[in-house]
Amino acid sequence: MKHPERHSDAPGVSSGRRRFLTASMAAIAATAVGRQVGAQTGEGSLHLYSWRDYTGKSVLADFIASTGISVTARFYDNSDEMFRTVFRGEPQFDVLIASYDYLEHLIADQLLQPLDHSKIPNISNLFPAFRDARFDPGHRYSLPYLWGTQGICFRRSAVRSTPNSWEALLDSNAHSGRIALPGIDTIGLALKYLGYSYNSVNPDELEAAGELLIRQKPHVISFHPTNGIELLAKGEVDLAVGWNTEVFDPMQEDDDIDYRVPAEGGLLWQDRMCIPHTATNPAGAHTLINYALDAETGAAIARNFWYATPNRAALALLPDTYREDPTVFPGMEIIRRCEPALSLGREGTRLREQVWNKVIES
Repeated sequence: MKHPERHSDAPGVSSGRRRFLTASMAAIAATAVGRQVGAQTGEGSLHLYSWRDYTGKSVLADFIASTGISVTARFYDNSDEMFRTVFRGEPQFDVLIASYDYLEHLIADQLLQPLDHSKIPNISNLFPAFRDARFDPGHRYSLPYLWGTQGICFRRSAVRSTPNSWEALLDSNAHSGRIALPGIDTIGLALKYLGYSYNSVNPDELEAAGELLIRQKPHVISFHPTNGIELLAKGEVDLAVGWNTEVFDPMQEDDDIDYRVPAEGGLLWQDRMCIPHTATNPAGAHTLINYALDAETGAAIARNFWYATPNRAALALLPDTYREDPTVFPGMEIIRRCEPALSLGREGTRLREQVWNKVIES
């Protein structure tokens, strides 16, 4: 399973997100001047590697002014490019911001340094739900920066009530011929609906998910990982699966489009901060990570970005319009039911592909 990128190579990325990215980092910079941003300050240089447009010149200049650490940023356009660069070890970077789904590979290949939590006191600002991660137990190698969800995108005018269960897409004929589902990843959603883990590799559970999808197939117009939101925006479907990040712009352009994470939970993505194994300034790297987890900094990111913050202290500083937006925060009970998509291993991947082939061929 490939996690959808939320940047220039993403199926659902919007130019609006890239605009917000630059604005958010400028806002971070404004909070940095005049206050202590980390436990470690001093001379030296820091090399940052992140998504394109994930930083702005002002934040780097203000970080230098606040800490005495000079910063050089380099950007990547997709996660494969990032992984290859970090794997080669040249050029060397001190801080990496990466999608969570690549962290398992970075950790397995020993491409990251363990974090020294004593140098990142702002870890205490994180929500308890974000103080651990199945793909990085104990946050040994990474810490969350921003996060979001996958859920149901729908047209209000086409539904009798807000769809709060995967049932609307996976086990109902109410919108026959007006449903778009995301290819093989639909198996994970079917598993969630049936009460199992999205990442299950249990043959019986996978078979049950496959049977559910075979029954629902006559009512589905598209099984495609990237075109659901496009079909929804064109009015060709009533219901689709999408990431909250990719539905932001369509919602702004069309008041009839809305988004909810089902009560069963869905997928939860995270962008994570980590330190590559080749880092030459780990002290400065810890300073920057701690700075990003500061309450005021986190609030500035979220306010300008309108993406979900893992920072409980930051959330307290944000307006009700942000905290109560279900596209951003679906509620802690639902968040606890959400999962990351984990590496399934060779056998687990084979089993899923086998089940998916049965669905497609039925």
